[in-house]
Amino acid sequence: MGDIHVIGFDGSPVRGGTCAAILERALSGAKKAGASIELVRLQEFITAPFHGVHDPKLENAYKALPEPVKRLIPQKIRKLATDHLFPEEVKPLISMIEKADAFIFASPTWWSMPSDFLKTFLNYLTICDYRGYSLRGKVAGFISVCEEDGAQHVNALLQNALTHMGVATPPFCSFFFNKKMLGQSEENWQEEDQELLGVNVARMARLMKSSGWDWAEL
Repeated sequence: MGDIHVIGFDGSPVRGGTCAAILERALSGAKKAGASIELVRLQEFITAPFHGVHDPKLENAYKALPEPVKRLIPQKIRKLATDHLFPEEVKPLISMIEKADAFIFASPTWWSMPSDFLKTFLNYLTICDYRGYSLRGKVAGFISVCEEDGAQHVNALLQNALTHMGVATPPFCSFFFNKKMLGQSEENWQEEDQELLGVNVARMARLMKSSGWDWAEL
């Protein structure tokens, strides 16, 4: 087992599609760089929209919501744990990502936005800020797949949010794949750089973990 652990989060609703295949190649790169790897399909965990409450000081997240919003919230997440504010099925995801050293997010592009599964997961990750910025010092990479355009926008949105949470990003961490450019990218980067992303995520995670740097201090 590697000294660092990298998780790939597949945000696609399609099992075994292009998004998953590229994520698996990136994870294989991380494994070649000495990391232990894990693949998680968000569709198996994200079953309801984000409830809109971040602050764990609130005694009951559901009661704090505006009345019009309350009617949209599924019954099963109306009673939430006051410490985490997560639905039960989301708690394992938070535990996974807080224990990992690095992670790679992969998503299809829908109207220049990430999938609903990944966007909902990102919303829940905001709660990590209330847990002492529990993602600070970790490393992330990003993969987006499109048929026309918008994929770079997806990666930029994800990267912006994660860096605010204290997550670092290595060189060549933002990879997009345009299906219509298959075999036409300059120097074949669409095929070659898939694995490089995972390699660099693992390399940087190892550097960050061994640095002894306290990310929360000036």
